[in-house]
Amino acid sequence: MDNEKIKSYKDLNTWKNGHELVLQIYKITKKFPKEEQFGLVSQICRAAVSITSNIAEGFSRRLPKDKAHFYSMAKGSLTEVDNQILIAKDVGYINDSDFNKIGSQIEIVGRLLTGLLKVTQHSKFNIQNSSQQGFSLVEVILASAVFVLLVTAFVGAYLYGQESTALAGSRARATFLVEEGLEAVRNIRDSSFENLIDGTYGLATTSNQWNLSGSSDTVGVFTRQITVATVDENRKTVSCSVSWQQNPQRNGSVSLTSRLTNWQKSASTPVSCNEHTIQEGYSAGTCRANSQQCANNGETYLSTGDVYCTDGASVDTCCALP
Repeated sequence: MDNEKIKSYKDLNTWKNGHELVLQIYKITKKFPKEEQFGLVSQICRAAVSITSNIAEGFSRRLPKDKAHFYSMAKGSLTEVDNQILIAKDVGYINDSDFNKIGSQIEIVGRLLTGLLKVTQHSKFNIQNSSQQGFSLVEVILASAVFVLLVTAFVGAYLYGQESTALAGSRARATFLVEEGLEAVRNIRDSSFENLIDGTYGLATTSNQWNLSGSSDTVGVFTRQITVATVDENRKTVSCSVSWQQNPQRNGSVSLTSRLTNWQKSASTPVSCNEHTIQEGYSAGTCRANSQQCANNGETYLSTGDVYCTDGASVDTCCALP
């Protein structure tokens, strides 16, 4: 278990094992199909990185309740990875050996995170009770005098710090709602890709299931909007934004964008340079005479698409438009 003599988040056994899990995730997702680059690969890697990022962020926080908040978020991201790895195994992207290896590492990180949370809560108890000691009358008078002087000298800085802390807390909450919104849309996509219809929505739950509803939803002082836009037949761009009023003079906003794929539908075999370049992540493809013509038209030469340019030597080079 992590002890109290650590000087950096990198000394935490929890972070070390979490970092090892991240490396395993990146190694195994390199074997996933290319069409999952903006789908399951992006989701798993984002969630895995979130584990160690939240551990590091929590370590840097001074107050135990703040530490516990980020350690809890790390545990939530760990659960995301566990779920996504199971999906990857069920669709045939991961073999049993790799699945069991990553599963064991997830269990280790989970136990360490649980222990870290318990230590943090115990530290909170000690902080709250450390002042329950006896003092002489003179010590009390001197301490009170010093306290009054310090409060008088730093009251302005304290008030400013309180406002900054409140703003930071609001931004953290807004970020959580944005991430929750994207995860909800992923769940909706997993139920049926046809549920993702272009437009701007809010979120609601029916029978414990997320669904797109209305044009926005409100959580306390925060207003959330989900925007869905079509990239192609099997891809959607999803943006989630959360806005709120920080103070009478200033509004705050946080937004994230992700690209979701219809991972349940097998990729079709391309029959043209255009279809091949689209599957490779470009916007369009054209057969031209040579690679120089690709460059002249602001395109990239994609040699793997030449097999689809079969109408003669003057159009035997596949050029991809970014």
